[in-house]
Amino acid sequence: MWDLHTLPTGAYFCDPEGWIRQANPEALRIWGLKESQLQSRKFCPAQKRLGPDGTELSPDQTPPARAVRLGKPVRNARILITRADSRLWWVRSDASPVYDQGKLTGALVLMRGTPARRDPAPWILSRMEEGYVGLDSHQRIVVANSTFLRWSKLLRRELQGALWQDVWGKVSSSLQLQKRTYPEPWGQSIYISRPSQETWEIEHALYAAAHEIRTPLTALKLTLDGALRLATTEPLQKILNRGEKNLQAAQTILSQVVDVARLRLGRETLKTSPVDLRGLLENVVERLQPILSHAGCEVEIRASAGVVGQWDPGRIEQVLSNLLVNACRYGGPGLIQLQAEVDLKKERVQITLQDSGTRPEGPPSEHFPEGMGIGLFIVRRILEAHFGQFSLEIKSGKPGVAKIELPLTPPEPLKGAAETEA
Repeated sequence: MWDLHTLPTGAYFCDPEGWIRQANPEALRIWGLKESQLQSRKFCPAQKRLGPDGTELSPDQTPPARAVRLGKPVRNARILITRADSRLWWVRSDASPVYDQGKLTGALVLMRGTPARRDPAPWILSRMEEGYVGLDSHQRIVVANSTFLRWSKLLRRELQGALWQDVWGKVSSSLQLQKRTYPEPWGQSIYISRPSQETWEIEHALYAAAHEIRTPLTALKLTLDGALRLATTEPLQKILNRGEKNLQAAQTILSQVVDVARLRLGRETLKTSPVDLRGLLENVVERLQPILSHAGCEVEIRASAGVVGQWDPGRIEQVLSNLLVNACRYGGPGLIQLQAEVDLKKERVQITLQDSGTRPEGPPSEHFPEGMGIGLFIVRRILEAHFGQFSLEIKSGKPGVAKIELPLTPPEPLKGAAETEA
């Protein structure tokens, strides 16, 4: 077997049946895949393949398959692939059959790839289900596909050369559109999707309502502060202090709802960075220690040191805080077990939180309303933004178990979207 890692171009080797046995980092970068994702992929692991004329190609029609079938090299073949992140790339490759003592052992492929966004062929854009807009280095629109034109109800001549910020400001305020932004060598690629009307209306209404409630809450806080200064009796001061604490709790929940709604509506992106998992767990438990002690709860952490994930640390802390507070509130006093297990093969981590199980008797929904509490709503939305999963199991008389599953490195759309809308 060759050492393909030293080659500057993308390179991979597949056996006569098409199974990919070796691929170098540049090939994985062109495909937008990790090495663990090559299993069950034959000849060309792209989600979709198109010839230069727009004809869809099966795996058996790709350059390595033809080289194996014909027993001779296939030179300078150009195809358009849909990567794992749904981005389109042009790939130009040379595929050569490989023989060992006269027996065909597979095909060696050398390839170069570039994003298919600079002056793309019209048929590429017309076949995209998502909206697409390409920007130059000055944030001006150089190309837009028919899907975006149809959604925005704008003419092509109105978009050509226009500033993207101005166009997006107009269409996003009246249309149910969400976007993903990717940096390109020549500017930016922006993919626009349109969620169902019902989903968008609910989330937009939630965001608008939460945003509007901030004003009366601020006025109420000022009123309470003034009343506290004028209060002359201790019982009245205690009542007002309790009211102020409840108001602060409501403001905190409201801020969380607004933040999550901004994420869902594409008005804000996650700010990811390398995060030490055990350190994150310890920080959350330490910060919540007054609440845990007051509830009679103790947290036992089981997590290996040195596990690092690419996440938004503030958001993941928010997830863990909400789950720990729920465990204290609804699980009853006692030991809370917080365990993290890493599957390096799948490049995912599973965090399990098990409460004490000393909650009052009765239907689980009375004490821990799965999926209905605002805390769990926030948890689910943040994990969805990280391409993670959440599950909750509550049974009467038994400890409640919440499970979080996160990729150590989220897919590229999360990392590539660096833009924040005002």
